[in-house]
Amino acid sequence: MTTVPINTFQDIINAMTRDPQLGEALHSHVLDAEIRDTPRRIAELTENVGRLEATVPPPAADQVDLKAVVVDLKVAVAELKAAVAELVAAVAGLSRAYTSMSGKIDNLNGSRYEQQTAHLAPRYARRLFGFQPAAITHRSWQHGDLLADATISDRITDRDAGSLLNADVVVSGALPDG
Repeated sequence: MTTVPINTFQDIINAMTRDPQLGEALHSHVLDAEIRDTPRRIAELTENVGRLEATVPPPAADQVDLKAVVVDLKVAVAELKAAVAELVAAVAGLSRAYTSMSGKIDNLNGSRYEQQTAHLAPRYARRLFGFQPAAITHRSWQHGDLLADATISDRITDRDAGSLLNADVVVSGALPDG
């Protein structure tokens, strides 16, 4: 198995496509059991509604007993109301799970993740590399001239400049020994 770096949300989708077990593991982590069970519950509800429809006999033109038909309809309506209530509860669960899942995806892909990364980056630079002090140099590379100057003066390679364009945060600092 080859290791592929995951830098973007699309990389996560591609990894899930290549490895179904990874996809299932991520689904289990992100989607709660209620959402994963929703297709089965909808199938059960559909089956119950079908059975309810079958219990109401079509009236024969010459043998209509209206009282019996009304009683059967009342029973069918009561069962249908129960099935609808169960479906409404399932949809409410889906809505809650969707909101939860949406928040988790936003954490993976959105500005909140970038803000957390930017907030924690100087602390990690101090702890892992001993930078004293450590500060965020850039949160985005909107100023391409800095990269162009560094590439032209051979301080960094074109490949490194390309990597920096994908960086969420750049932290600068000095090592304790200078």
